[in-house]
Amino acid sequence: MVDWRRWAVVLGAAVAFAAAVVPAQAWPVPDLPAAVPDAASEAPPQPVIALQGAALARLALVDRGQLWIEHTEERDAGAAPWRPAERRALSPGYTRDTYWLRWTLRQDGTEAARYVLVVDPARIESVALYRRRLLPDGSATPWTRERAGTDVAFHQRPLALRESAFPMRIDPGEIWELRLRAASRGALSIEPTLWVAEALVEEQQWRVWRDGMLSAVGLTLAALAAGLAVSLRDRGYAWIAAFLSSAMVYEMAMRGTAFQRFWPDATDWAQRALGTTGALTTVFQLMALATVLRLRVTQPAVHRTLVAVVGLSLVAVAACIVADYQTGTQMAAPTNLALTAIGLIASFRAMRRGDPVGGVWLCALVGVVLGMAPRYFSLLGFLPYADWIELAPSMVGTAGAAAVLVAMLRLLQRERLQQAQALEAAVVERTAELARASAHAQASDAAKGRLLGHIGHDLRAPLASIVQLTRRLTPGVEFESTRQALEHGGVMLLDTIDELQRFARQPTAEADVEVLNAPVYLHGLLHELALQSQALMLAGKTRLSLVMDEPLPAVVALDARRVRQVLLNLLSNAAKYGQAGEVVLQARVDGGQLVLSVTDEGPGLAPEELERIFDPFTRGRTVSAMPGLGLGLAIARQTMRAMGGELSGRSAPGQGSRFIAELPLIEATEAEVQWPSLQTQAGMERIGDGWVAVVWDRCAAVREVMLERLLQCGFDAREVERAEELPGALEEAAAAGQGLLLAASPESLPSVEAWHGWRTRWPAMKTLLCAASPRRDWPGEAGLVKLPKPAPQTLWVPALWALCREAGARS
Repeated sequence: MVDWRRWAVVLGAAVAFAAAVVPAQAWPVPDLPAAVPDAASEAPPQPVIALQGAALARLALVDRGQLWIEHTEERDAGAAPWRPAERRALSPGYTRDTYWLRWTLRQDGTEAARYVLVVDPARIESVALYRRRLLPDGSATPWTRERAGTDVAFHQRPLALRESAFPMRIDPGEIWELRLRAASRGALSIEPTLWVAEALVEEQQWRVWRDGMLSAVGLTLAALAAGLAVSLRDRGYAWIAAFLSSAMVYEMAMRGTAFQRFWPDATDWAQRALGTTGALTTVFQLMALATVLRLRVTQPAVHRTLVAVVGLSLVAVAACIVADYQTGTQMAAPTNLALTAIGLIASFRAMRRGDPVGGVWLCALVGVVLGMAPRYFSLLGFLPYADWIELAPSMVGTAGAAAVLVAMLRLLQRERLQQAQALEAAVVERTAELARASAHAQASDAAKGRLLGHIGHDLRAPLASIVQLTRRLTPGVEFESTRQALEHGGVMLLDTIDELQRFARQPTAEADVEVLNAPVYLHGLLHELALQSQALMLAGKTRLSLVMDEPLPAVVALDARRVRQVLLNLLSNAAKYGQAGEVVLQARVDGGQLVLSVTDEGPGLAPEELERIFDPFTRGRTVSAMPGLGLGLAIARQTMRAMGGELSGRSAPGQGSRFIAELPLIEATEAEVQWPSLQTQAGMERIGDGWVAVVWDRCAAVREVMLERLLQCGFDAREVERAEELPGALEEAAAAGQGLLLAASPESLPSVEAWHGWRTRWPAMKTLLCAASPRRDWPGEAGLVKLPKPAPQTLWVPALWALCREAGARS
């Protein structure tokens, strides 16, 4: 994506830099009139222009003098001589030639008169006037020279006017010969006029007022567009503001105001500013059109073409600033024409598509084309200079921009009115709904909040005391598992109460549930959950079965605490309402989802009850006599949705119920699983006295954890890094101590037959297998204990005690 704001800043800085520091390029102007070739010197007699003083007021000199063109390149020997000047010949357009005009003036009045020779347009770069007085005896005074083009600092001009102007005084009877020299790197057009000084003052006042009003209107619209861009944060208005500002600077440069006011000493930049600001004005106008009409989306092919042409136009701008100016302007002309054509096509297509601003843009562009066409023809030398040609682009461009702004504001007003009407209708509809339910909802929510607040207050304190007391107990080794289970259950009850209190504060706020996904062993999580649920099943006289369909990933990333809360809630309901039947906890993968379901053989739910069973404080009719608040499933669904999953139910009267928890399946690796560390336990450090343990697992992280655990339990433990090294390590360990323990994972061992071979070779070897997934292919034999990874302390320590006690090696 092109960052046009950055380009705008860069170009603005380049323009400011050029205006400030680009040195003046001195146009070589001779002190005396150029030597005229012989062929040119053979001129017809020059007519004398008789002046009548104040009665004259204004005299057009375009077709009253003689013209000679000093060519930059050498021409044939038969060069054109002085010839009568014609208006068409004085508008050559882009040329490197120098144009000479000469007149002979005679004052016929009885009084001296003050005249001013004004040369339009103001943008001519080099203008010099040579004059001498012809004496009655046929001789003449020496030539004098004055300069007044843009190649002279403004304060050095003979008169402080935007146009090149030369004051003169002619006494009665005097005859003066004038020679005017004009040349420019820009398009050349010469319109000389002789004014009586008093009449010129009135004309200048009118011109200054007229040009000031045009500039003020354009800059006011630019300020309005800039304000709208800031307040509405709309880049379309910003581009319109840039277009209007650049257009006004361009027009002021064309009429000499910019040279007078902005850069009076930057004589080289005064000429370069014409092509630079003209090209930038077209670029800004088309960028405004592209933004307002959303060409990137609505007309992508046109937008790509526009971006390419804008790039070429910026190259032309750079050439106008730092390279040969005439080359830069000749590059800018076709790119400006191409941009205008693209704008016409894009706005026409937008109008056909029904864009409310497309037609206005089309009319504005057509107006700009019609207003600029005479100027371009004049710059190219096809039309002679005229004052209206200079004024038309300002008036038409400003009017077009104003029309676009009005259309955009009307569109904005209409859109806001539609939004306000839609909002008002929605408010009326919602207000009617809320009015019907407000009183009941407020009273119900207040009662539920008070109820849950009392539950949290009354139960939290005693449960916290129970947990603290169990942590202070120092029982014997045989009660450690019971103590840890009691503590774990108390902590889970505290978590449940926290969920109830959160639900009391915001019954529908799913975002408040903090979800922390981490890699876990799926088999280990469900196995631990099944063990923790045995007390619930015994209380409800139900049987729990754990079914894990294949294939299932060994490690998944999920929030184990939240999943445990949801499944315990479902298992608790199944145990409570299962009617002494079987409860099945099943895990499977379906379409990229991890599906965990709990199925019971309870009374079931009617369809209308199933639709509302997840609403807070809603219970089935068949179980309404049993204790409960009707919050468990509502909290469980909130939790599942916070994890990115869903909780649904299937049931029928008399056929039991099945609740399905679905989560996004995110697989992970064993190396990412954080195993629980062993806590200090009485006698734990003496379990492995006199035993040597060999640890093997394909996962290095798992080997390190198992090795550390065995060392904590008093084993002389060592690990192997490859399965081929395992028999040798067992051989070495068997000879080192009185007991031999193999701690490994069934997935890492070669086969059950290989393990049987080792048992035959070392009959006293005990085996502790930590499995990442259910392994039904391993036999249940003496001296072999299978644990699910990550083997929590409640399973790890009793398993080691059992293996060592069986061998008669416990201290």
